[in-house]
Amino acid sequence: MASELNLIYYGPPGTGKTYTTAEKAVAIIDNEVPPDRAAVMARFAELRAKGLIELVTFHQSYSYEEFVEGIRPTLDDAAAEEGSEVRYECRQGIFRRLCGSTDGRARRTVGVDFDPKRQQVWKMSLGNSRRAEDAAIYEECIEKGYLLLGYGRGLDYTGCDTREQILAKLRTKLPNAEETDYNATAVHAFKNEMKVGDLVVISHGNHLFRAIARVTGPYQRLRDSEYGQRRPVEWLLTLDESEPCENIINRSFSQATIYKLKPAVLHIDKLRERLSADAKPSNRVLIIDEINRGNIAKILGELITLLEPSKRRGAPDELSVTLPYSGHSFTVPANVYVIGTMNTADRSIALLDTAIRRRFRFIELEPDPAVIRKLVGDDGVIDGVDVARLLEILNDRIELLYDRDHRLGHAYFLEVKDLDGLRDVLVQQVVPLLQEYFHDHWERICLVLGCPHQEDGRPLRGAHPVIRATALRAEALLGNDPGAEDRLRYEIPPELRSGSGAALRPFFESILRSAKQPAQEPAQPTTGQP
Repeated sequence: MASELNLIYYGPPGTGKTYTTAEKAVAIIDNEVPPDRAAVMARFAELRAKGLIELVTFHQSYSYEEFVEGIRPTLDDAAAEEGSEVRYECRQGIFRRLCGSTDGRARRTVGVDFDPKRQQVWKMSLGNSRRAEDAAIYEECIEKGYLLLGYGRGLDYTGCDTREQILAKLRTKLPNAEETDYNATAVHAFKNEMKVGDLVVISHGNHLFRAIARVTGPYQRLRDSEYGQRRPVEWLLTLDESEPCENIINRSFSQATIYKLKPAVLHIDKLRERLSADAKPSNRVLIIDEINRGNIAKILGELITLLEPSKRRGAPDELSVTLPYSGHSFTVPANVYVIGTMNTADRSIALLDTAIRRRFRFIELEPDPAVIRKLVGDDGVIDGVDVARLLEILNDRIELLYDRDHRLGHAYFLEVKDLDGLRDVLVQQVVPLLQEYFHDHWERICLVLGCPHQEDGRPLRGAHPVIRATALRAEALLGNDPGAEDRLRYEIPPELRSGSGAALRPFFESILRSAKQPAQEPAQPTTGQP
């Protein structure tokens, strides 16, 4: 499927681009597609919840900093309480987070089947990530297989099995320690509440994590100094490059050094996948809706090159770049698929950046009356009105008077159950769209809807026009003003707006009757007498 790593589905509005991308994304990850639309969308939602599918919409102000990485302001809980100034840190964008979650830079030592009913999950910091001198704390813990706590003033809390006992021991060194002293809180959590078998996520600031461990033994005092409290652990996952915490929890970390992560905060499926012994990197899919509405060259930057299948991670011509904000080396994994959608009514495919055109496969989705015949009414007919034929006529006229990129998609009509619903689609969706297409050039709108009129507003044909033209006489309204000219007022007839059931059929029949059937081939001349 290498040729399908980068796809763009394009076509007029309503041609099923959103559903097609969902179906394709499910097929990429599961290698199969559920049998019906409801099952496809349900599976799509499940895969999104697991983080295997991400969805983003490009727009005019969307940027590289949101897509790849950028400097963002942050204010942690402690800073907010103290009124400190805002800090700035490098944050990963949606595409980089998705690439990082493929486990391409992770070192797993052992797998574990995570069960939130049996195991608690803790967040813990190993040193201050903003202090260079604390880097050695993390490295020591990884190398020697334990956790170190920087609270407790280096005292030995062996035998202190309650918070009260810990606080009493702390007061031998800090006589004025209050009941709420965080030294007692942290040591009690670390020594007494953290159990053997619990998981510990090691944070890297408030928005990243860099390792996951499993507690294997009881509390020990390592030394009489800062970071003197120890718990032995087994490192289940360590990362060469820290990942966003959103890959395993649904919010940012708080500033506290150690605290329990509630089950409601965890992305259970994501955590299980990361820790499974036989886990293999699953395919990931990024769906970019309205890809043509953003400044693609600005948003993608150097990814324009890295997206090529031959330059992905592990490919023969693998390329990496140094990202401008973090300074990290970055490659695009071979199991990350990018699917874009493009509404051709917004922008023609011919106007796309040439670099994008070379790197993506383009698949056109056209209006398909056959879908209407399959899903709407009786072979596409509702109460005697051929909805599929109606779509064909409208689209032929739009293509003749405008272009093929602005045709109407079949999706507009898929929920129609009766003539009232068909009227609502025509009045509330089709007519406003035609107004946009033709810039309120009502003569052309009337041609599309099969209700052309004479100069005085009288219809040329059809007793039930969808758009009615009424003459506004300058002389009658303004007197003898020489600068005023007659003009026409265009409106949807009240009997169409408020009508119901069979009373609406003549309006749709007027559109169908106004289209001539294709002329048959003339008969070949014959010899002999006529």
